[in-house]
Amino acid sequence: MQNNKLYKYIGLIILLTVVYLTQVFFFANYQIRIAKHLIIKSYILNATVVFLFFLFIDVFGKKFKHLIGFAFIASGILKFLLFFIFIYPFFTQDNIISKDEIITFFVPFTCCLVYNIIIASKILNRLKK
Repeated sequence: MQNNKLYKYIGLIILLTVVYLTQVFFFANYQIRIAKHLIIKSYILNATVVFLFFLFIDVFGKKFKHLIGFAFIASGILKFLLFFIFIYPFFTQDNIISKDEIITFFVPFTCCLVYNIIIASKILNRLKK
């Protein structure tokens, strides 16, 4: 059982590493200029919130399974709140938000969201039994 808990964390790290390398490769090949520190911040921010959500499920999942859906929604809200605090100010420095800047945040956000949904649904189905 402990091994299954570890797989979701390892899977997230592998997924985000592959997506990050692909995104950086894509940006480099198409000469898209974007601050590398924003990409890294974006991945760390999204991964941290997903890790916290998984940790909540691991620690409190069985006892508070009725709150997992609320925790999922709270994790999404937290991601956007952290985005507006730590990343958005860099995007608005020149008063123009480009597609490249939007992609910088929403690629890791979308990957984490999809992964989060898949894992949460598996855990909820397992807890139902």
